[in-house]
This record gives sequence, C-alpha cells and structure tokens, in this order.
Amino acid sequence: MRWTRCGSQTEDRDVPTLSGGERRRVALCRLLALVAAAAAAGRADEPSRRRVGGVARALLGDYKGTIVAVTHDRYFLDNVAGWILELDRGKGIPFQGNYSSWLEQKQERLAIEEKTESARRARSRASSSGCG
Repeated sequence: MRWTRCGSQTEDRDVPTLSGGERRRVALCRLLALVAAAAAAGRADEPSRRRVGGVARALLGDYKGTIVAVTHDRYFLDNVAGWILELDRGKGIPFQGNYSSWLEQKQERLAIEEKTESARRARSRASSSGCG
C-alpha cells in the first residue's frame, strides 16, 4: 500500500482496520485495477478476457459498494454486472442481472411497448374513422 500513500505503518494491515480515508484509497485502487483489467479485456483474445473477468471478480470480492462502469464489453457485463441501468430516451431503466438477463428483459419490455403502441394506433384509427 506504499504507493497509495497510506504510509509504512498500514502496509500489512487488514482493510477493516484502516481509517476511512485509507479505506477510500484502497477502494479507489481496487476500482482502478478493475478499470485497467476491463480496458485490457477489450483488446484481448477470448481466453484472456475470461481471466480478466475472474480477476475482476476476485478484486471485487465481497465489496458491498457500488461501481459504475460505462462499457460496451458484453463479456465484462455478463460476468461482472449484478444489474444494468439502461439509458433510453431520457429515462433510466434498471435491469436486475447480467448482460444476458438484460437482453431477455429488454426484449420483453420492447414487446410490451410494441403491443401498447399498436393498441394505441388501432384506437386512434377507430376513433378517427368513426368521426367522419
């Protein structure tokens, strides 16, 4: 932890025994390592990408906080994400689960939207044809 500027007294201490500021530095280091691993995954072959996913899970361990990752890396999202926030037409739509789960839930949502829109158009046509 010397490079986090926590000082030599904290090098071998467990994270729960660190001060709040020291814990934030450790969390930032974990996040930076995760970002670096994700960036490397984007340029790596498939076996390397699988290793990076495992490294990311190991780095996060039992981390209880929130990490925001803006990425198009489907493998990363499938193996690390616990939920996804989609930004669509100015709205944030939360989805529980990984990328594969998000795809399924999104297809269901779009199908419902299409049915609703089709019904609205049918009502509109019926009311406009009945007025003339």
